Amino acid sequence: MVCIKVSIKMFSISSSKVLCKMQTDQELVYNIVMTMDGKLAVIKYISIIICIFFITNSISSGETLPGDNCLGKKIIKSVEKITIIGTRYKKEVKARIDTGATHSSIDENLAKAIGFNEIAGATIIRNAQGEISRYVVKFSFILKNTKIKTSFSLANRQKLNYLVLIGREDLKGFLIDPEEK
Repeated sequence: MVCIKVSIKMFSISSSKVLCKMQTDQELVYNIVMTMDGKLAVIKYISIIICIFFITNSISSGETLPGDNCLGKKIIKSVEKITIIGTRYKKEVKARIDTGATHSSIDENLAKAIGFNEIAGATIIRNAQGEISRYVVKFSFILKNTKIKTSFSLANRQKLNYLVLIGREDLKGFLIDPEEK
């Protein structure tokens, strides 16, 4: 994933003003096309060339790192360290980021160990094996310095690689880089 931050200052040509502050190459090209008129074409064309130059350099040097911001969103990997805040204590664990799952899930033994106030209800989970009913508890967790309050379904995740799974409901404000682990 390539995220390029490009800022173009305000230009004024015969009473026309353009202000572009873009964060990705696609947005830059799109906005230039949308605002193009004959008098601004040269400046916009130069901007596109500069953007392409940055894209080429970023791809070859691998500048973008997980945790960087892109389009105002934080880039995360498919497995991230999170801190779950329980009623007894906080625990840092590795969590699987799963955009295929709607809801987040936590291992029932981990949830009991860190403590929760009460069972908030139940939900129906649909997966390849069919439908299953699970209890739901509320926790807050911290992902990339962002505190998120959410509901986790309780599951036996002891045989799985990760005791916590973060579903897409809790991934607003994040972009996932699937190539990173």
